[in-house]
Amino acid sequence: MPGILTALIGIVVVILVIEMIILAISSILWIYKIILKCLILSKGGEDGWKGLIPFYSTYLYNHLGFAHKTAVLFFIMEMVASAVYTVIYGVYRITDQYIEVISQPGSSTYNPYSLSAILSGSGANINWTDTTVYIISFVVAGILILLNIFLFIIKGIKNYAVSKAFGMETGFCICAIFLPVITNSIIAFNHNYEHMEYCVTEFIPEYK
Repeated sequence: MPGILTALIGIVVVILVIEMIILAISSILWIYKIILKCLILSKGGEDGWKGLIPFYSTYLYNHLGFAHKTAVLFFIMEMVASAVYTVIYGVYRITDQYIEVISQPGSSTYNPYSLSAILSGSGANINWTDTTVYIISFVVAGILILLNIFLFIIKGIKNYAVSKAFGMETGFCICAIFLPVITNSIIAFNHNYEHMEYCVTEFIPEYK
């Protein structure tokens, strides 16, 4: 028993250490991205400290790669999609706790209508109502996937446009779609790349 207890404590400690390392790396990366945004905004003619302002800094970053109206359009699409994703994901997770209760029959928390119980054969038979619940669950999951894809496309186009506006080659611009932290680091610290106003992308014509 002492050996088993020691092993369990060791496993818990290892898991906690791993989680702390992941949290530390995520925090450092988040801070580094903010620093990059401040430096890039500064190279683009804006005050670097504006990169610390939530939402507004996103619009300014967009404006480095897009003309004003296009920058506003991409900002609105990204913010709305992110907000909708957050709300739907929150509701999905809360609902999922009731739908996907994983427990053994006889337990006080056992749910005979959970997916795990039904698949194991120990749960109740599926009726029309149960099927509807699962269909709704899968539809919501599909919507979350589509929103993720949409956000990836929006951010990819934005990062491509910003890289292009700083005079990066096509290969680097494509890289910015998938690994923006790398291309943004190059833009921020390499003095060979300067913002070129005439390279901004105009999806929406600017009328004076």
